[in-house]
Amino acid sequence: MSSTNRRVDPRVRLAIVRWPDDAPRGAVTTFCAEQSISRKTFYAIRARARTEGEAAALEPGSTRPRRSPSAISADQRTQALRVRA
Repeated sequence: MSSTNRRVDPRVRLAIVRWPDDAPRGAVTTFCAEQSISRKTFYAIRARARTEGEAAALEPGSTRPRRSPSAISADQRTQALRVRA
């Protein structure tokens, strides 16, 4: 596997969404190795299919951070405005 994050092919996503709950032991590991994806990715797509529906799991999610790592708090903003004034 490469160190960069690749998008999972929609056909692979569909196979994950339709994955049987009674699959034999080791089948997920084999499938993930064949598709060059991690088991974590496999189970994240399955979880998304359960919570948001199958159609949502077929589309890649946003890669935007949930919050800005450089964002400042409201208190810091207020203090900076006081110093400016």
